[in-house]
Amino acid sequence: MKPSIRSILVMGIIGLQFVTVSAILFSSYVTTEAVLLGHARQIMENVASDTIDRSEDFLSPAQTAADLTQRLADHNVLSSDNPKSMERYFFEQLRLYPQFAGIYFGSTDGSFFYVKRDDEFAQGGYRTKIITRDGEDRTVELLWRDSEYVETGRNRDLEDTFDPRTRPWFKKALATRDLVWTNPYIFFTSRQPGITTAAPVLDSEGTIKGVVGVDIEITEISTFLARLKIGNSGSAFILNENSDVIAFPDADKIKKPISDSSEGLRFTRIGELDDELSRAAYESLQRSGNVSDLQSQQFTTYDVGEETYHAVFAPFKNSNWPWIIAIHVPENDFLGEIKDNQIFNVYLAMAIAVIACLVGFMLWRSIARPIAALRTNALAITSGDLDSTSAVRSRYAEIQETAEAFSHMVAALKQHEIENSALTEGLRTFSRAVEQSPTAIIITTDNGNIEYINPSFTSLTGYTIGEVSGLLPRELVGQETLSAECKDLLSVVTSGRIWRGELRLKTKANQEIWCAMTVSPVRNAEGGKGHFIAIAEDITERKQAQEALKSARDELEIRVEERTRELREEIADRKRAEERAETANRVKSRFLANMSHELRTPLNAIIGFSDVIRRELFGPMSSPKYMDYACNIHESGTHLLQLINDTLDLSAIEAGKLALHEERVDLADVSAAASRLITPRAESGKVNMESVIDPGLPYLFADELRVKQILINLLSNAVKFTPEGGSVTLAITYDETNGFTIKIKDTGIGMDKAGITISMEVFGHVTNAFSKGHEGTGLGLPLTQKLVQAHDGTLDIASALGVGTTVTIHFPSERAVARFNKTLEPETQVSAD
Repeated sequence: MKPSIRSILVMGIIGLQFVTVSAILFSSYVTTEAVLLGHARQIMENVASDTIDRSEDFLSPAQTAADLTQRLADHNVLSSDNPKSMERYFFEQLRLYPQFAGIYFGSTDGSFFYVKRDDEFAQGGYRTKIITRDGEDRTVELLWRDSEYVETGRNRDLEDTFDPRTRPWFKKALATRDLVWTNPYIFFTSRQPGITTAAPVLDSEGTIKGVVGVDIEITEISTFLARLKIGNSGSAFILNENSDVIAFPDADKIKKPISDSSEGLRFTRIGELDDELSRAAYESLQRSGNVSDLQSQQFTTYDVGEETYHAVFAPFKNSNWPWIIAIHVPENDFLGEIKDNQIFNVYLAMAIAVIACLVGFMLWRSIARPIAALRTNALAITSGDLDSTSAVRSRYAEIQETAEAFSHMVAALKQHEIENSALTEGLRTFSRAVEQSPTAIIITTDNGNIEYINPSFTSLTGYTIGEVSGLLPRELVGQETLSAECKDLLSVVTSGRIWRGELRLKTKANQEIWCAMTVSPVRNAEGGKGHFIAIAEDITERKQAQEALKSARDELEIRVEERTRELREEIADRKRAEERAETANRVKSRFLANMSHELRTPLNAIIGFSDVIRRELFGPMSSPKYMDYACNIHESGTHLLQLINDTLDLSAIEAGKLALHEERVDLADVSAAASRLITPRAESGKVNMESVIDPGLPYLFADELRVKQILINLLSNAVKFTPEGGSVTLAITYDETNGFTIKIKDTGIGMDKAGITISMEVFGHVTNAFSKGHEGTGLGLPLTQKLVQAHDGTLDIASALGVGTTVTIHFPSERAVARFNKTLEPETQVSAD
């Protein structure tokens, strides 16, 4: 006997409630506490790890700043010989990193340079202390500045006896010859906890010049611990390797006087800390035996009074800071509410079980009633009594779909006869559609004999059904239709597939017309071929148009062939012209190379001997006129040699034969060298020269000699065309988007747009009222532009008459090489080709 749906539903609902209540009780009494304790430990681990990361992130900028300052000092970018630049650099570092208390440099001769925060003269201000030594003489100068680097005070301290060489950070850095960190200590002036990092500065021979150091106040770490939310009443603290508390939510509790008579302060030891819970947490770690060699996170549990606490101890990751962070939380912060709610959960589970049983009973009734009604309808249909069936309604989709299926089945039986009548009428409609179709239609028997044609076929060919009935369709095909096409048609349709193609049909008037044909088999009820149907469309006019188009295309192909032959002849002529031009270019190159040697040899002699005469190396000249002549000869020879060199360089670039010897180029050094060469000329013309170079520029991958040539050409032009009292400014910047930007700006005579165009032409000379008295070869700017382009760069000129000229050079960022890379990565190498 099969079970009923009623018994299955009742037993299933009761069993489900039992399993549900049991699961809830099991979870409440067995698993919840362990899971929450696991989550609590995970939270404490995450808080410890996050605190360590934040503390190390807080301290890391000091190491970066000390390392950068050390490198800049090693390369003489920063030097005590240039106190203004060093003071400005230290000032910017303090503005950039608010956690820095001060930054300083002490040299091995006892001199000292120190910038620290000081609010004595201005809120958010700074104080600079400079100790200079000259033998036994010692000078201490104090300067105060506001937050915008404006000086607010200056004084001399005659009683200061500070010597950096006696300080622990100086001695430790000298002893290790490497970057070092001191143990945390209380700063004497600010009376705040802090730490110092220091690094030695070496000269090019490896001798120590001094030590650079950074002071960091670590009070912010205590502030961060105070803001931590660990449970309801959890707390945290940080110990150093001497068990001193260096960070605590209440920062005042970690400072104690060194002695009763001293004003100095020291850190509170953990055993002295005014916090019973923190002391107990540390004692629990001591009992575990891992205090001195803690390599990973350590969990402990301890009791204070009647309260149980959980603690986690984790070492810092960086060996520079051998510290331990401790976090302790009372157990009831996580489990208190769970213990209070255990009984409530039991009652809640029982209430849910009762409600679920009531809902299950209602569910059983809503399912059983429509199923019983469906059973009654099924019995009525079985007996053939279709009219006694009743509609069944249910809120469940499956039952409702079953009821609707019963109703559709009864309706289908009643409508069977009506549907047969409708089918017959549909066949009549289809027959009328074929009769009235504008397309010619042929229907044949399975043997291929014509059985039916519609009126459109009669209109197309002139044949009536009586004239073609029983004929084979191939008897209506034109004489020019290939027999192969007919065989292909028969092969396709007899295999049960559809054939599409074009055939010539013969009309009753014995004319041939083109038709697009579609022939397909019509299968009978058993799936076999019963008839064939063919549909024909008159395409005679289209075929005639295609023939005309083919004739036109043939004629066009003849014309294209003729034009192609002409183009080939033109290309051959151009190729011969290019070969002649290339031959002329080679002749020019050989001529320039030969003339270079022939001209440079006597020119070097002329320049050399004229310089000997000009300097009177073998005795004074009898007449001052001879001195003028010797100077003129030397200047003219030098000018002519420069003209030859520029001409050869320009020719080499145009011929694509300029060889670039590319390497890492320090733009600051190259610009300084170029400025030194032009400075005498500027001073003689009373023109002020200024350089503004971004610090920390990356290297430029380029030919250093050509870059220097570019800067000399542009600076020389700027000084030459700037009147007395004017200025020339060289600025170099870099950013990731625009790459290197070099600007040379003068307050000279300037040019208009036409003048700029002329100046960029070979041997171009700008002539106007301002340029009179200025001579040149006319090759400097064109050659400079070619050299810039050879380095993938661009050169732009902006100028105005009587105002001045600004020349801007851009080199792409792909040519940048990181300044501290020892080797050039392959992907950053740039070819001059």
